[in-house]
Amino acid sequence: MKSHLFHRIFQRTSLTFSAFLCLMLGSFAQPVKSEIAYKELEKFAKIMQFLEDNYVEPVKQKDLLESAIKGMLQDLDPHSAYLNAEIFSEMQSETSGRFGGLGIEVSIQDDWIIVVSPIDETPADKAGILAGDKIVKIANKSTKGMTLPEAVSLMRGKPGEPIKVMIVRGQDKPFELTLKREIIKTRSVRTEVLGDDVLYLRLSQFMETSSQDMEKALKKYLAKDSKIKGLVLDLRGNPGGLLNQAVRICNLFIEKGTIVYTQGRDPKSKEFQYAQAGVKITDLPMVVLVSGSSASASEIVAGALQDHKRALIAGQRTFGKGSVQTVIPLGDKSGLKVTIARYYTPNGRSIQAKGIEPDFELLAIDPETVKRIKDESKYRSEADLEGHIDNPTDPDADKKKKFSSLKDRLENDYMVSQARGILKLQFLEKANKSK
Repeated sequence: MKSHLFHRIFQRTSLTFSAFLCLMLGSFAQPVKSEIAYKELEKFAKIMQFLEDNYVEPVKQKDLLESAIKGMLQDLDPHSAYLNAEIFSEMQSETSGRFGGLGIEVSIQDDWIIVVSPIDETPADKAGILAGDKIVKIANKSTKGMTLPEAVSLMRGKPGEPIKVMIVRGQDKPFELTLKREIIKTRSVRTEVLGDDVLYLRLSQFMETSSQDMEKALKKYLAKDSKIKGLVLDLRGNPGGLLNQAVRICNLFIEKGTIVYTQGRDPKSKEFQYAQAGVKITDLPMVVLVSGSSASASEIVAGALQDHKRALIAGQRTFGKGSVQTVIPLGDKSGLKVTIARYYTPNGRSIQAKGIEPDFELLAIDPETVKRIKDESKYRSEADLEGHIDNPTDPDADKKKKFSSLKDRLENDYMVSQARGILKLQFLEKANKSK
């Protein structure tokens, strides 16, 4: 009975199947490579026609094809995806530094949407969303089996509009957050001088202007009369971004040599990105801070500086997103995002699913815990007595309550304090060599 039914269906699908083959073969100008492939396409056409004729509710052929394409790409890897016209259009704004949404970089793990990192000073960051959180619902829709573009599209919307997300953190019970969408104005580079001799550089994302902003900051603080003796580049929680910006930022610290190369399926298809002579600004001692949510372009920078022995890497093993995607427009305002290669560090290390191993492994202790430990362990002194007389020779007496929020956080940032300690040792080593 079933075989007879499918036989009748296939008799009625000859035109549909021919059109489908034209779509598959004409779009990419590639012949069907084997009889097996032809038979699988034939089976697909039969199933599609059966669903169109017999599914409990009416379904459109276009929707069935789109769903099939989504599933085909989703099964390849977490970063390959079909982009419908709306999502493809939204994607064009992602690296411009100004777009509407919540400010979350996400990935897929076990068919769920996982937070790679919240972006600094965005609704997600302010609401306390953390790297590793599982987003199980967006606007009351389950994210199980959802593609990344679909999740991102759901989280975006008009600025000011609220949206509910349900979060699972570790083994805790799910909890719901209501966030208001904002125009995400990403300031990718922030700076602070620590202790008069260490320049702290926070890079939150690799955007279109990141290398320019980094160059301006370095030139501003490293003038001839500068007291700066070392740098801390903070890439913790940086989810990545534009490859060319990662290369240019590395070039500010590296005079020559390979920064990164990519390799596709063909072992001979290597593409190298090199440092350009005359771009480097400084050779001051340097520590790069990374975390488990430092990904993609962050890992390229950390890996290049580590391989060139230009900086010491401190923190935790990075995320391990070492694959390269390309976006192919399909002519109807939709597109394909497809993984085509892997990233390799200058010494030939693949970042993919392994990440960058730090030279110094540091615990990720949150600032509130550090502050509490400091408060509990310090001895009481004259300064703690109510109504004590101020020290007239302390130049910072009037400034102590006027620190910026960034500096306040850095004062109790365990990893930053450890990075400063590593730099102090480098300062001493450099001083001893110069004697």
